Amino acid sequence: MLRGRPARPASLAPFEAAVADPTPSALLRHVLAERKPAVGYFCALAPLELIAAVGAVPVRLDAGSAACAALAGEAMHRDACPMVRSAWGLLSLLRDDPELFSALRLLVVPRACDWKAALPESLAEEFGLEVVSLDLPRGRRSERARGAWRKQIAASAKAIERAVGVSLTREALRDAILQYRRASAVSRFLNAALACPKPPTWGADVLLALSASLLMPLEEWIRAGEALAEGLRERLMRGETVGEELPRLLLAGSPCVWPHFALPALAEECGGLIVADESCSGSRVLYDAVHVDEASVPDMIDAVADRCLLPSICPIFSDPEDRLLRLEVLADDFRVEGVIYHVLKSCYVYDMQFEAVREQFGEAELPVLRLETDYGETDVEALRTRLEAFIEALAR
Repeated sequence: MLRGRPARPASLAPFEAAVADPTPSALLRHVLAERKPAVGYFCALAPLELIAAVGAVPVRLDAGSAACAALAGEAMHRDACPMVRSAWGLLSLLRDDPELFSALRLLVVPRACDWKAALPESLAEEFGLEVVSLDLPRGRRSERARGAWRKQIAASAKAIERAVGVSLTREALRDAILQYRRASAVSRFLNAALACPKPPTWGADVLLALSASLLMPLEEWIRAGEALAEGLRERLMRGETVGEELPRLLLAGSPCVWPHFALPALAEECGGLIVADESCSGSRVLYDAVHVDEASVPDMIDAVADRCLLPSICPIFSDPEDRLLRLEVLADDFRVEGVIYHVLKSCYVYDMQFEAVREQFGEAELPVLRLETDYGETDVEALRTRLEAFIEALAR
């Protein structure tokens, strides 16, 4: 859906190559070739810097594949969230290749919703892997909640060390934090480029590049991202744009995990331009960087814990004000003209906040369109019809 549109940067090629296989098989083959271990994880709340600091490669197992979801079969309830069913199916698919599966030493599972709350025990029993579960505090503002979360991340660091067989050192953790800060700088620039009055690229292509970070070695993604960023800077200097008159859209709600990408692709195919999103598989993947006050191992682990928790606007937390404020800031900063609110089937935490989001933007007279999707392709034409009508109304 994304190919063939005008003014797409040639520097998107590495990202397109990476997502050609929507499973992390290529990343795991890289892990084996480099003789490194892998740690599978779910959700952006996982402590990636700690995994990288012991020489392991973080491999995100959240999946957007209908084929993988079908592999879950009766192992999971038929009404379970498609992302969770797809992740289960993905692990089943990887297990069918014993060599690839052998790279996984540990799974890190933040219990980020009711569906994921039951995953750790089920995954350990079904796949025979050690699983570290992270219980999220329902609020993030109290020192008690922050302290409890820091203790869990410190405990997860010990579990990662044991699983990989490498001790966490000050130098290695500092280097891992610095590498992720480089990735964060690239991510922030790609997002910021869309805030310009004349965006130099399509928002769906930025989402594609950010999604590819989940399927590529980090250093490889950084190099490709820096090349894309440099090309976009040159476009901005020349005043090149994909369309300054297109209605500017904010994509909110449930994440569109690759390859479940029909919604952002259709939104732009129907005449809109996605300039901002709130997704943990999009703009939030690498956006937040660790800030270190003291360079001791305990202090850096605490800083990683804070990076995971404090900036998160996931609706699983009981204080939705931060998320509503973040959406309002995005709408203002990116001069948004309409909001597409995506609800993945059975994703109750996002669905339950829809009314609050609509009321908030209703007060600002910003139109909001709620769209529910599954991982199948049967709803594509219905989505297209509703998006065409919504974007046409914005363009009047």
